[in-house]
Amino acid sequence: VGTFKYYYPSRSKQAVITHDQNSNRSYTEFYHESGNLMSKGIFINMKKDSIWKNFAPSGRLSSTETYKNDTLNGITTIYYLPEDLYIKKLMICSVTNYKNGKYDGERIEYFESGIIKTKGTYTNNVRNGVFITNHPNGNVMNLERYKMGVRHGWCTVSNESGIETSRSYFFNGELLEGKKLDAKLKALKSKGINPNE
Repeated sequence: VGTFKYYYPSRSKQAVITHDQNSNRSYTEFYHESGNLMSKGIFINMKKDSIWKNFAPSGRLSSTETYKNDTLNGITTIYYLPEDLYIKKLMICSVTNYKNGKYDGERIEYFESGIIKTKGTYTNNVRNGVFITNHPNGNVMNLERYKMGVRHGWCTVSNESGIETSRSYFFNGELLEGKKLDAKLKALKSKGINPNE
């Protein structure tokens, strides 16, 4: 119980930990040797919990992470760190949903301009659903469909003007072409099944 301070061999502050006298919660701050804050967050029973904020040596916010029982669980946001420290606006690099330390849910990456670079959904750490990769101007470059980690459905490639240049069809990870593709699409249609499902 109380506040404890730790130091680098250089005698600069390394960490400040304050233990809550009414719970197993500890409020913690770690520092770069330069003196700038490195990270801050909460430990419960000696394990990371809730939202942690991390900072670059320059002092700029570099990421926020959500923990439960020392495991990533929730949203993690990573920020670009521009060399020009006069740029005050935080520019998001990526936003990832975690569940029990694994990708689970939507994950988005951004260009420095703020335009979405990639976007897709994970289930238990594997791709599951539509994944889109964009050109820097925001037009779709690649559109891929996945079913629990394997390509499934129509996948397309488009140029910077957004015009589709090629497409291919996968069924449970297998690329189908020619007569095999025609037969599969005909069979799915006869059963009223969407080929992307």
